[in-house]
Amino acid sequence: MMWRRVHVGAGVQVEMFDYSESCSAALKWDLPAEDHGMAASEYEVETRVYGGPIHSVRSSKRTMGAVDHLPKATRFLVRVRARNQVGWSEYGEALSFWSCST
Repeated sequence: MMWRRVHVGAGVQVEMFDYSESCSAALKWDLPAEDHGMAASEYEVETRVYGGPIHSVRSSKRTMGAVDHLPKATRFLVRVRARNQVGWSEYGEALSFWSCST
């Protein structure tokens, strides 16, 4: 039997919530297209400023999560990877989005 890591592909959706000082992004992503009989047990979501440093890395047991305290009018990249019994997958394709307007 060949053990394989799951792969989280494209399919990340972002919904922004505008607060007075900052924004929050609600994220939702698709299940891995192929899990080779070993379902994902955890997901890791990396959010970074476009062309800049990592803003946050969060873990989730579900195919959704949130990133809080985003500066307004800033471009971000978000990408997701999954973990199963074998280990972590590569990150899926990054999605670019803008936080709330000022």
